[in-house]
Amino acid sequence: MLRSINCYHLSQAQLQSLAGWLPRHWQNVRSLLLICNINAETGAGELATCLDALATAGSLQQLTVLAFGLGTALSVTSWCAALRQLRELCMSLDTRYYLNILHISTSMAGLTAVTRLELAGCSVLVAASAQLPPNVERLWLQDGSSAELPRQVSPVFGVLEWASGTKKPCSAHL
Repeated sequence: MLRSINCYHLSQAQLQSLAGWLPRHWQNVRSLLLICNINAETGAGELATCLDALATAGSLQQLTVLAFGLGTALSVTSWCAALRQLRELCMSLDTRYYLNILHISTSMAGLTAVTRLELAGCSVLVAASAQLPPNVERLWLQDGSSAELPRQVSPVFGVLEWASGTKKPCSAHL
């Protein structure tokens, strides 16, 4: 039984292939690591398609997506809200590129099993209607452009590590 998938330096064609393969083989997968080198013109679409395929991954507990060279926005949408067993989520875009924007556009309030959340991008935008998972014990947020935490970050979180425009992590116990 396949429980863990680690994919390193996927090309656009490989992401496309993975998006078709994932829905057929998700039943027992608990962990997925995707590291992608893609560009703004075509790669973001393949990555988004691959992430949309995750909505069928009901048993997924750990998801890590690291995208390099993206140069565009990536949205965390309804696919994420469907991952009810998820415990750890890491979404990281290369912070060296000014246009790498991670956009949280859906509520994650139903992800009650998530205890570790890592979000990174040149900019991390959390929609006003979006909520972060309620039981996060450790939040790591790297936002290269904002001097303020999103309003959704509340004192409920146990430990916060935040890197703002200075790109130097700082820690705070809330």
